[in-house]
Formats: sequence, C-alpha cells, structure tokens
Amino acid sequence: LKSDWHAPLWAGRRLMEEDLPGVRSCTDDAELQAALVEADDRLVLVLFSATWAYPCQHVVPLFHDVAAEFGKDVLFAFVDVDESEALALKYGVEAMPTFIFFKDRAKLETCVGADMRKVKTSLQRLR
Repeated sequence: LKSDWHAPLWAGRRLMEEDLPGVRSCTDDAELQAALVEADDRLVLVLFSATWAYPCQHVVPLFHDVAAEFGKDVLFAFVDVDESEALALKYGVEAMPTFIFFKDRAKLETCVGADMRKVKTSLQRLR
C-alpha cells in the first residue's frame, strides 16, 4: 500500500470529511447508525483514530487509498476518538487505530493497530 497523501497535511488538527473523500465522518452514535442503515447489506468499515497518535497519522492516507479502491462495495467511516469519546467507549476502542467491520448493522470483526494489510485482507474476505 502506498499513498501520495501525507500525514502532516492533517496531523495535529481535526480530520474533516473533505480530507478523506468517500469517507463518512461520524461524530456521534446517530451519525454512525445512519451510516450503517444507509449501507444496507454492504460492508461498513469504521476507523477509530486520533490526530495525536503517530500510528494513526501513518494509517489515514492508506485508509484513503483503501476507501478509493473498495468504495463501491464498502461504506467507509471515520471517528475521531477525541471528538467522539462516547462512540469509542460504546465500541470498546482502547487503542488507536482501531478498525471495526459491520454488516447488516452488526459488528463482525475488529482489527487493532496500523497493519493495513490485515485490514485489506479482512475487507476482501468479509465483503
């Protein structure tokens, strides 16, 4: 996985939807639930991240690349844990980055850490 998009573009500031085209930003449970409903029977991949965490700074541009590659089959969402502590608590996020896969509004699998190859393998298997 390689990206021409670099972490310093967003490091230390709140990530906005325009920073990740095709990725839904969710700031509360209502927004995440709306994304899960909108996805219908498609797979949903949610990245729980923090701007201050170096592994997240590394992963975000790669997440963008994966969203561009799989975006027709998968709905991608992003949660900034500093902006959305309640969501992080609800889904048991204790380390960043954490990727949670959903399908038919049910949680399927969780990947913790910056291993995008593992995330991509799960995407291919679960979609």
